[in-house]
Amino acid sequence: MQQPVRPPRQLACARCGTAFECALDGGCWCAAEPYQLPMSDTAATEDCLCPACLRKAAEDSPACVIYEEPVIPETRDTAMIDLYALTSPNVQKIFIMLEECGLPYNTKLVDVWKADQFTPEFTKINPLQKVPAIVDHDGPGGQPYTLIESGAILMYLAEKTGKFIPHDPVKRYDTLQWLVVQVANVGPMSGQVVHFSKFAGPGQDYAISRYRTALNKLYDIYEERLSTRPYVVGDDYTIADIAAFPWLRNVELLAVDLAQRPHVKAWIDKLNARDAVKRAYAKIGAIKSVRDNATEDDKDRYFGRGKYARV
Repeated sequence: MQQPVRPPRQLACARCGTAFECALDGGCWCAAEPYQLPMSDTAATEDCLCPACLRKAAEDSPACVIYEEPVIPETRDTAMIDLYALTSPNVQKIFIMLEECGLPYNTKLVDVWKADQFTPEFTKINPLQKVPAIVDHDGPGGQPYTLIESGAILMYLAEKTGKFIPHDPVKRYDTLQWLVVQVANVGPMSGQVVHFSKFAGPGQDYAISRYRTALNKLYDIYEERLSTRPYVVGDDYTIADIAAFPWLRNVELLAVDLAQRPHVKAWIDKLNARDAVKRAYAKIGAIKSVRDNATEDDKDRYFGRGKYARV
């Protein structure tokens, strides 16, 4: 049965005589302040103190237990990690990794087609003036930590979470070397094919042939590896897969034929079906850029050509 609510008692302070209201019963521990002062079992009115005298009693009496107010740490209104991003394959890697790891993050757009990367603010984050970059506000030692370069970011996030990088030394170094294969070969060769076939204008036959030959060789290497294992390194999905996937899946832009590379195609389909990958590409697909409307001057500055060339 619910107890009736007792009305406040009109009391006089036992020390100074000041009248005050108290809703507590005799024999209670006063909870009106961050102190607990034991009350008399006989006559509560004799020992009840007003708030001012209660503070004084807390200072004077060893029988009084003082409870410190809890210190509430400052919290960020934003997520733990800031991801500076647009939509390139190198950025896609980090979206996928963050989704796979379940780490909270904010996307901070840097539209490279309108020169956002050249601002002083972003240059402080990445002096190379390109995306991706991250700032982890819960970095080593609990301090903010900034990382640039997609391969380094993948390694950092893998180490931070203990995910997608093997603990076995041999498998670990297998993963790291195939991560480097991607950042040193797959990305650069793919980027050169796109640049010389889409942005460099006519007369680029030699460059296109050279870089497409290198790119096809890389696809063949991945086809051979994936013909004997489900993932790039072996039985486990790792950062070596996350690094290569956004580039190797880009077959239409790269004009690569997967008909003779069924294992690469099956691997692409398998990764496309992952929930974290779907979430990542849903976010990437919602990003708006001025790329399609970029002026020739915007393109010149982005590619470092024309009046922006340094020769």
